[in-house]
Amino acid sequence: MKPYFETCVALQNIYLEESFVLAIVEQDPDLIFLLDAVLTESHPAYEPPPSESYYCFKRLALRFEAIADLDWRALRLREAFSADADGEVDYGNIDTLLLTGNSAHIEGSWGEVELTFSRITVEYLEP
Repeated sequence: MKPYFETCVALQNIYLEESFVLAIVEQDPDLIFLLDAVLTESHPAYEPPPSESYYCFKRLALRFEAIADLDWRALRLREAFSADADGEVDYGNIDTLLLTGNSAHIEGSWGEVELTFSRITVEYLEP
């Protein structure tokens, strides 16, 4: 398996390891990670971050479409739950996303899942 940034064009210039998982949704037949995603300076939507932030964040939906096989190795949402001063909830980061063809291994403090999918799409939820 290879890291996402080497194999998935849709995820190039997105830094998942510092992005926040806001929700994980199984919406048959897809698996969706709602993220406050960190964009690298090479990303076309990158904007210089505000002075109080180190990164440029954009809200997006990372969708694994048409799941054929889904194996939750661990799901630890309660343990990973965190809320900031504004009350916004997150479940940590995607620490690992490895891909081989249409198979993925994904893990973070929220849990661990392996799946087979037809394609990966990224939908930006804000400009």
